[in-house]
Amino acid sequence: MLNKNIHGFIFTKEEFIPELGATLCLGAYERTGTEIAYLKRADINKTFSIAFKTLPKDDTGVFHILEHSVLCGSRKYPVKEPFVELLKASLKTFLNAMTFPDKTMYPVSSRNHKDFLNLIEVYMDAVLHPLAVEDKNIFYQEGWHYEIDEEGKLSYNGVVFNEMKGAYSSADEVEMEKMSKLLYGGSVYGYDSGGDPEAIPTLTYEDFCAAHKKYYHPSNAKIFLDGDMDIEKVLAKLSSFLCEYESQPLPEDIGDVPHHGKIDATEKYEVSEGEEERGSRLCFGYRSHTWRECERAMAISIILDAIAGNNEAPLKKALLDSGLCEDAGFFPYDGIKESSVLFEIKNFKAEDEERLTDIYHSTLRKIIAEGIDKNALSAALSFLEFKTREQDGGGLPLGITYAISTLDTWLYGGEPADGLRFEGALTSLKSHLDDQGYFEKLLEELIFHAKTSAVLHLAPDSRAGKEKAAKERARLDAAARGYSQAELEKIKEEALALKAKQSAPDTKEALATLPYLTVEDIDEKPELIPAETFDIRGAKGLFAPSETKGITYLNLLFDISDLTPSDLSRVSLLTDLLTCVSTEGYTAAELQTKIKSDMGSLSLTTLTTKRQGETKIYLNLGASFLDTKEEEAAELIGEVILRSSFGEADVVKRIISQVRLGIYEAICQAGHAAALKRSGAYVDGESAASEYTSGIEYYKWIKTVDKFTEKERSQLCEELEELMKRIFVLPRLTLSYSGSKRASVSERIADMLPREGRAPEGCFVSPLGIKREGVIIPGGVSYAAMCNPVSEDMPGYMSVARSMLALGHLWGEVRVKGGAYGSGAIARNSGLFGYYSYRDPSPYRTLECFKACGEYLRELAKSDEDFTGFIIGAVGDSDTLITPKNRGFISLAIYLRGESYELRCKKRLQMLRTSKEDLLKAAKFAEAATLGGFCIVGSREILEKEKEKLDFLFEI
Repeated sequence: MLNKNIHGFIFTKEEFIPELGATLCLGAYERTGTEIAYLKRADINKTFSIAFKTLPKDDTGVFHILEHSVLCGSRKYPVKEPFVELLKASLKTFLNAMTFPDKTMYPVSSRNHKDFLNLIEVYMDAVLHPLAVEDKNIFYQEGWHYEIDEEGKLSYNGVVFNEMKGAYSSADEVEMEKMSKLLYGGSVYGYDSGGDPEAIPTLTYEDFCAAHKKYYHPSNAKIFLDGDMDIEKVLAKLSSFLCEYESQPLPEDIGDVPHHGKIDATEKYEVSEGEEERGSRLCFGYRSHTWRECERAMAISIILDAIAGNNEAPLKKALLDSGLCEDAGFFPYDGIKESSVLFEIKNFKAEDEERLTDIYHSTLRKIIAEGIDKNALSAALSFLEFKTREQDGGGLPLGITYAISTLDTWLYGGEPADGLRFEGALTSLKSHLDDQGYFEKLLEELIFHAKTSAVLHLAPDSRAGKEKAAKERARLDAAARGYSQAELEKIKEEALALKAKQSAPDTKEALATLPYLTVEDIDEKPELIPAETFDIRGAKGLFAPSETKGITYLNLLFDISDLTPSDLSRVSLLTDLLTCVSTEGYTAAELQTKIKSDMGSLSLTTLTTKRQGETKIYLNLGASFLDTKEEEAAELIGEVILRSSFGEADVVKRIISQVRLGIYEAICQAGHAAALKRSGAYVDGESAASEYTSGIEYYKWIKTVDKFTEKERSQLCEELEELMKRIFVLPRLTLSYSGSKRASVSERIADMLPREGRAPEGCFVSPLGIKREGVIIPGGVSYAAMCNPVSEDMPGYMSVARSMLALGHLWGEVRVKGGAYGSGAIARNSGLFGYYSYRDPSPYRTLECFKACGEYLRELAKSDEDFTGFIIGAVGDSDTLITPKNRGFISLAIYLRGESYELRCKKRLQMLRTSKEDLLKAAKFAEAATLGGFCIVGSREILEKEKEKLDFLFEI
């Protein structure tokens, strides 16, 4: 295809990328200059992305609002939300859009070629011809607008406004945004491309439209394609959109990012009452490397891992050993023209800040002077190499990851291939391991000689949320005073007009414009995931063949279904302690180094599932390693689960504090997950088990443990050692692994395990009982959840009903009209059905929307609406994208649930044949889901508005 004109595209360069075993073809659309990169790989999952360089000039979040808005109808597809229609009716494996600090991406992927072309067509029309630049209501809905209550008071609403209000409730978000302003002031990176809630309401519709006109032109676009596709048909599809444009000058370049020397600033952030005393945070930031410096970026990553990658690494250990703070660590701010490194010290008393700063700098100077431990550097490099070669998308389809990686160089005028290469940098870094002072010099340059560095002092304040709300109220009241009565009436009319538009259904004619698959385009049977069962010294084994490039993925599951709730919480703590404490053969530091040297991963978690209505709970050890490291991996696993020691009181104490802090932050930042787990625990044993191991109930327990005396902590450690002896025995084991060949690792591990004990015969965890709870967190938005078991074996048509509710009723009522950033429904195989909302300004209203779900399904059943799209979307959702890495775990999950292939085929047919009669049955289930109580996680202000609806209100 080199130098040929293919539907207006001319490819002028082909490069083989050995790291990927793929060829990258580069070219452009001649008429507009639109650059294109096509990565030819033998991957059935096809990826398309169109990205635009988008450079913010303020904090209004215009590009974030544009990202949302362009997917709300277009010239060719004049429906309210083609994005939602695709979510309903596509076999997509990825469908979303992303706002970055300097670019906006619209990526999609699908295994079905017809579906892939449909996705490209809708997305191309969306970004080039959005109705949002003609219809102000879309801007109001997705960005911001005023509403006026019965008392005549103004308020803000809008999806992005509420999303960012939730984001700015997070200390991490506040820290990141403030540091970006300090490190990058005077450049595009000094602004929040997502939008600051204080600035979003200053964005005008005129500026919104102007931003689209300036930046969303094909000349400013970069198109990326990946996978096994009919490239001529894809290029023809793209050309049908690009051909109507002429080339135009590109928007301004990002330019040089100015340097500022050393900067110091203080910022307040909101915490729960009682968290202020040790809630101070300190963040050091350093501009570190440009987009051209791949090797330098990797070297810095290795250094930071070696000196602060775990509790035993020297810098982090020095800070933790002081007893003054609870956690510390580096994290990157990268993927931009000039990246930074941030180091944060968390949860300390304000009066200890100077001492912690001294420890931080003196320890760094000592490390530089005495040298970084060579074994730690080598282990960090081995770990980085494993993860780089593994080529795992981290939950994203691989093509999406590659699309993002190419832009790391391509956007700034570099070669897209350079964003995909890594062999040269790895080889060079290996040679530097023996260079005297190479890594130390780089560390000194980064920390003590950065051209721009910043120190941010974050002060905890339980009143910060109230102060922020008061300032917002003052801005709104001032705005109201600036309007005449006629103008206020117009605002009220505009809000009513928006709600009317939101309530009006799309016409059949408009919906008919969208390209749809048909049921005939779908396989009637799900993918067969072959797995072999075998016996390992009397225990159960499972092997899933998979082309994993010489890597074995292993799971050891130990059945703990017979443990009490309090013991389950102890086991959850045990999973955090193991691999972080010393063993008989290794100190904690030596163990960390050994794991990174010989393995790709080694971690422990708890896992709950249901099999034939019975709750099963497991302690799961997950590991990955090269096939050539099988013996070393088995030895390390045995060392961790059989010979770990809890005798180092300080080590145990600090991990407990870190666990408490981590769960607290998770509840504050992902309250929907905590609320859903909690509401499920009221009525369902499986959810209750999860609540004791990772939910709010566990947080309450770990918060108590964090205050233990030395004697109480010593007693706890003895209990943990006894639990280890009880749990890590052969009769409790189910072992699963995947790879390209049968491995002997299973026998090695089985031979290590004691034979005494027996497998549990039942589960003793009971539901918590129905409650209506409010859980107070710092922040300006909330999360609501409500669920209940509705069936012992969830029928396939309930997956279709779930899709109808999530993308029909809840999307329209909770997200579009209510202004929540997200909402959804769950339909678990175990029989649990329910609902949730995300960053929601009005959770009590949302509960009423949940209760209306049954009636919504009844009305659908009565109507003549074609719900084929929902069926297709539900089937697509059930067909998880299977990668070499996750194949083994998926086969294990199917095995644990006792789902035969015949049962999976039966449920697929139930989905495909969903009828109106099925919807009437589903309506009863949908109503039953609202009978189990509810949980709202949110701000005190929001929860206390209607606290009479709550049985319990407490603060985490």
